[in-house]
Amino acid sequence: MQRSSWGPTGPKGLLKGEWAKPIEPYISQKVQIVAADGKIFLSTAKGLYAFNATDGNQAWVYATSMPLGHSSTYVNGNLYVAGFDRKIHAINATNGSGLWTYTAGGGFAVNPLVVNGVIYAGSRDGNMYAVNTNGTLKWKFNAGAPIAQSAAYAADTNSIYFGADNMFAYALNATTGAQVWKSAKMPGLAMNSWWPVVNGTSVYFTVATNFSGKLMGVERDAMYAGASSPDGTPYGAVTSAGQPMTMNTTKMVNYLNSNPGRRTLVMLNRSNGSEKTPYAPALWGGMSGSLTRYPPIVNSAGTLFFRNHTFFDGAIPGGHVTGWNEGASVVQITGNREIGGNGDYPIDEPGAIAGGGSTILHTMCCDRFITSYDTSVANTLGLSSGLFPVVNPDASNNRQWRAVNWKPSGYEKEAVKYFMHAAQTVVNDDMYYAHSDNNPPVPYNGKVYLHRGNALIALSTTATGTQLKSTAAAPAQPAKTTRPVNELQGILAAEIQKMLSAGNLRPGMFTVGLHDNFMEEVEPEFLDTFHNPSETYIILLRALPHLSSTMQSQLRSYIQARWNENPATNVKHMGYAGGAARENHVNLENKNGYTNKQTGVSYINYYAAWKYAKEFGNASGILNAIPSIQSPGTISASYPQKLNEAIAGFWGYCELVKLTGQSSCSQQSTLNSLISQRANNFQAEPANPLGGVGIRYYYSMPIAANFMYIQPEFAQSLNSAGKVTTTVAAHELIFPYWFLAKGTEMQGEGTMQPPQYYHGLFQAKARILKQSYAQLEPYLDAPAFAVGDLYYIDNLVAAIESACTVNCPTPPPASTPTKTPTPATSKPGDANGDGQVNGADYLIWISHYGQSVSGPANGDFNNDSAVNGQDYIIWLANYGT
Repeated sequence: MQRSSWGPTGPKGLLKGEWAKPIEPYISQKVQIVAADGKIFLSTAKGLYAFNATDGNQAWVYATSMPLGHSSTYVNGNLYVAGFDRKIHAINATNGSGLWTYTAGGGFAVNPLVVNGVIYAGSRDGNMYAVNTNGTLKWKFNAGAPIAQSAAYAADTNSIYFGADNMFAYALNATTGAQVWKSAKMPGLAMNSWWPVVNGTSVYFTVATNFSGKLMGVERDAMYAGASSPDGTPYGAVTSAGQPMTMNTTKMVNYLNSNPGRRTLVMLNRSNGSEKTPYAPALWGGMSGSLTRYPPIVNSAGTLFFRNHTFFDGAIPGGHVTGWNEGASVVQITGNREIGGNGDYPIDEPGAIAGGGSTILHTMCCDRFITSYDTSVANTLGLSSGLFPVVNPDASNNRQWRAVNWKPSGYEKEAVKYFMHAAQTVVNDDMYYAHSDNNPPVPYNGKVYLHRGNALIALSTTATGTQLKSTAAAPAQPAKTTRPVNELQGILAAEIQKMLSAGNLRPGMFTVGLHDNFMEEVEPEFLDTFHNPSETYIILLRALPHLSSTMQSQLRSYIQARWNENPATNVKHMGYAGGAARENHVNLENKNGYTNKQTGVSYINYYAAWKYAKEFGNASGILNAIPSIQSPGTISASYPQKLNEAIAGFWGYCELVKLTGQSSCSQQSTLNSLISQRANNFQAEPANPLGGVGIRYYYSMPIAANFMYIQPEFAQSLNSAGKVTTTVAAHELIFPYWFLAKGTEMQGEGTMQPPQYYHGLFQAKARILKQSYAQLEPYLDAPAFAVGDLYYIDNLVAAIESACTVNCPTPPPASTPTKTPTPATSKPGDANGDGQVNGADYLIWISHYGQSVSGPANGDFNNDSAVNGQDYIIWLANYGT
């Protein structure tokens, strides 16, 4: 599988809708149609569906416990598909019965590659797995970072190619798994969703730009000499009318030579992984924000086709599909401007393409249009008065057509429940549903298939009307499986060790896309991840009891060293001037952030100060060093994270006061009022404060903002009105892939999900709703940063702490336990003197954690008059005895 995305046949002429089949479970936008044996196979968040290709009737559904990660692969009557249940599934394509599953260490976001009886799939655990078609492991290769890019294969070298989140490309021997080569560090932010493309002696990789901000405007001005050019002006010389239309790319290649970090299509030599030059003439195109560029497709002649800058069109340049032969200084102009909405093909609107026969099929985001081109008929129109011509893509056209009548009324009825803003009722609305990854039209047996608006849609050139089919219902899902808790403890120790080895870390760099400025209007420095050192102290102190005594000692020293550099009493942003990088990719270009640290405090600093004083002492000195806490005034319900942070701040301040020996806190009434206010205003969709187009950006924030800064001590009190339960349920329904690090299911012109998504909702489930280990652990994905992902660490801790609710022989009580007045026990770890070390003893330990009390009956198992992590290690070592 060279991943050419080009089939043997394709339709010619105007496509018209035949039928649309709504599907209840959410369909990931990157999932592609798989067609074989007269069926259409479609992956969803609840399993794999098979439909009759002729009429759309459902043949069967194979249910999974977690969302599937990508499309299935059909080989010899069987299907292979992988998902976030951490499994590769083998399924009989005729009847949907399961044949076997293989369980890996992490979830899968890839389309399996199947070659010569071996399934290749890269996992979120960083391994490329080679599994035999009987379900046994052949080999695995660790790339050192999560893998979200599917593999490609070249038979002449017997090699597979893929990229990993560390921004390296790899070639492996397909038989042995031995590394053939590893590339130099690639440009860009990520390699998500797609696959490399093998063509001749090259392999092409697409990446997400690492430019923070609107690269489109920068490249528009570079290509078209500013905003004075008339609409339709090409950036390079175009051949005259009567000749096949091409455009010179010298200007574009020169621009890339001057700005190599902005490449999004990278061409490597298949023999050794070195990069080829001159660069492929491809600017940021058909992309939104941090979206990974859709890969090129390749015809039988070896010509690559991809979306690209083509002509000036006001603020947003036009971006048609262009054809390019490696080494050429021109690109072929495949299509012309069209009559109809978005007929200038705005370059910032994502799309996807596929080929069949001599036809290229192209779709644009947000269910806007489907266009097809017959490349066997040359585009010879040439320029009109120096501008790209405009054509009517109807049935009278001999080579370029825009599909009609393919969206029957109600086709998107199942998509509506996944809109982030309930007021949105159609796909192409202010929220820009499906404005990230996209799937292409796929030709099969005289028809064309794709999914749009959470419906399977069929088109043909002979259709006489579009029928809306009945909805394909969601299946009952099997029970989720979990890893043993000791495996999570090992992962936690590994994440902590990475931080210990790295030393001081700067904030993490992240970009979502056009959302960035709006997100930071709602929450300042939102994408300067972990910029406040308070998060480091809070989360690492929370992890401390779950580590070995040796690592605890090392971590305590680490925390103290970081405090000395950036005390929570006077630093609210660490700045980017010092510290090791957290992310795998190169630094974000055009990143607007603080270079130097910013002094002062935010409310979360008070909570961190309390936690630090509780562990290391000197409460009076810390209280004197931190500024007096100030009233937050009125906080709008549109900014829930600000209210959460204020609660954390006042809670921490009052507890810090008590640590100094004072019996009461003057701010207790303010704290109580804040908690009551928050409990009563929890909602999935607060009122939009941004106005205007801000609606499409604001409603991607509540899934994070609703739960930011919530801490265990007051978490459950926020659900006193029961509103958290319904809010969490609403977010999980709307956003079934919420748990992914760097996931790409955003709406509203966003692309990569910020890490606050998977942290906030996971913590709400764990800390507020007190869900069990069985409910939480399956949603542990992978870190978004190579080192120092505090949110991932916090989620690990929350899952580990929930484990006793399923592993304890004695079920723990719902409320904080009281001690049974028994004589002191000599059995290590036995707090209540019942002769057993179990979950009841753990709850006594955790309820006294941090207190200066004595004796095993208080959880002080080593009798040093302090209940801390050392006592936890004693309990853990004797658990079950």
